[in-house]
Amino acid sequence: MRFYAKFALLIIDEFGFDRTERAVCKEAASLWYKIIDARSQRVSTALVTNIDFESWADYLGDAPLAMAMLDRVVYGATIVKLKGKSYRVPRAGDESTDQ
Repeated sequence: MRFYAKFALLIIDEFGFDRTERAVCKEAASLWYKIIDARSQRVSTALVTNIDFESWADYLGDAPLAMAMLDRVVYGATIVKLKGKSYRVPRAGDESTDQ
């Protein structure tokens, strides 16, 4: 926890991309919470996810823990929600024709 808590800015990209963490480590949700809690109100954390807040309990597998984690994530946060088509899909088509 101390390793991740020490950085002035921690960027967590693709949070919730898959559930591998829970399959490998049953304590994964608790560990995520501890990292967020250790950083909360002290240093900056950028969290990029495709999971809506309403689905965090399902993803983490623990509703009270998800609520506690979200409470720390959103307090004092700037939340940016992006909607639209993927920019990767059209680019993948362009790249495949170049080869």
